[in-house]
Amino acid sequence: MQPTPTPTQTGAVSRLSYLWRSAHASEEPALARVLIREVLAVAAREGVELPSSALQRMCARCCSALAPGKNCTVSQRALKRRPAAKKRVMRVRCHHCGHTATFAMPPRPSSRGSRAVPAAAP
Repeated sequence: MQPTPTPTQTGAVSRLSYLWRSAHASEEPALARVLIREVLAVAAREGVELPSSALQRMCARCCSALAPGKNCTVSQRALKRRPAAKKRVMRVRCHHCGHTATFAMPPRPSSRGSRAVPAAAP
């Protein structure tokens, strides 16, 4: 069970939501970076933890609001160090500063283990 947010945090969450939507709707990259920096400042000041999905949509170096195909490139790769583990990563490259972030992805489901055994006829 999650703790009940305080009224200050509730106001901060609504402000974060507004800033986030504004940053991603902005056609001006410099304004979007200012808004993302404000999102990070408000979250730090109010003690609100941003979800990992939100952190994956902003550049850690230049604070750009990342939109795949618009200002960043997203690719998926399998790590070849351990083929048995089948670990995959997602790489996001910012077009503004060139920073590349790598995020772990869940492994693909095995095609062998999911086969159902037919039930015996009575």
